[in-house]
Amino acid sequence: MNNLEIGIVVEVRGFQCKIATFDNTNHSTFIQNGELMKNVSVNSFIIISQGFVNIVARIVSESIWDNQSNTKDYNLDRRFSKNTIKRILEVQTIGYLKKGRFFSGASFLPGCRIKIGQKMIE
Repeated sequence: MNNLEIGIVVEVRGFQCKIATFDNTNHSTFIQNGELMKNVSVNSFIIISQGFVNIVARIVSESIWDNQSNTKDYNLDRRFSKNTIKRILEVQTIGYLKKGRFFSGASFLPGCRIKIGQKMIE
């Protein structure tokens, strides 16, 4: 499996966590090792590698944080300007991988500052 890092865990609340994506991963597709890969979106599955454990999670929502605005409404201040937004993915832990097998349940939960990868199975 090849791993493409897409973001980092910024918040954990029980089985739900939020991931801030890296700025260079906001495209619809990527080319990695000569292969065309679709970017993650709602209902995609991701792998959260935490030590020796690969946690499987499903993306349940996507939002945008405006880095330069303190306002909570959607007025046209600086929203959606380049370098002012951060894409946030909300994910739910659904299980983990152990020795190549999937196990359902939340025996393991991610921690903050863990890097998130999109795995490509070869």
